[in-house]
Amino acid sequence: MNITVLADNTAGMGNLRGELGFSAIIETENRNFLFDTGLGSLFARNARRLGIELFGVDCIILSHGHYDHSNGIRRALRECVNASLVLHREAFAQKFSNSTGVLRYIGLDSKTRRAIAEANENGRVVWYEKTALAYGGAFIFNTDGRKELPPNWNFFTEDCCGNDQPDCFVDEISLLLEGTKGNFLIVGCSHCGLPKIVEKAETLSDKPVTHILGGSHLYKATDEEIENTAKFFRSRPDCELYLGHCTGINGFAKLYHALDGKNIYPIHTGWSKKFVL
Repeated sequence: MNITVLADNTAGMGNLRGELGFSAIIETENRNFLFDTGLGSLFARNARRLGIELFGVDCIILSHGHYDHSNGIRRALRECVNASLVLHREAFAQKFSNSTGVLRYIGLDSKTRRAIAEANENGRVVWYEKTALAYGGAFIFNTDGRKELPPNWNFFTEDCCGNDQPDCFVDEISLLLEGTKGNFLIVGCSHCGLPKIVEKAETLSDKPVTHILGGSHLYKATDEEIENTAKFFRSRPDCELYLGHCTGINGFAKLYHALDGKNIYPIHTGWSKKFVL
């Protein structure tokens, strides 16, 4: 299995660019996945610079309905002509953030919504419902959202009457790839909490999660949340963390320190590695 980060907040190689978004391609013996599509067409341009052919993608996965993961869907549907698109129906919800003190829209834009609707009409959309989707050695799944929200929660959505309510991220889905000895977990932003996602993933297989890649949403985490996350992974000393995007520099540094630098690595645009599980 080979994983390449096509878009991330930081760029670490030559003429590749970064952006405030996330996208990765996962190439396996049986199936190729494009996990999230970043802010626009950058993931596709970076793929070309890296010599990666998107034509061979079998499945596009949208982890959740935020613009920094979804704005490239139109381009992805054009580039990955044989791929289906998997997303949760609640990704279409109106989503907002007040992280800057002003409520602003951060959900799917109108062009993305139209592109998904057209793909659905053409039979290319698989809607995630309530149970994990099996894809030949891989599972797409969710945790049913957050049950408890931390103080000063910044994310909101609208109910059926247009009233603001906390966004519990029932739409957030992840990808679990099975190996012979352990499993690889791919996450978008981990709004539901990385430990909770790992625990759910380990109910889908009799093998442990030994590798994780993606965002951990720790960029503004409290010291308590950092310590709780570190404690969880200290109890899983063989699990390797490859973190970027919304982990943030401060979040990564704090978690790195809490884990004594063991099995935690930064990712960036252009980061690529082959794994044998």
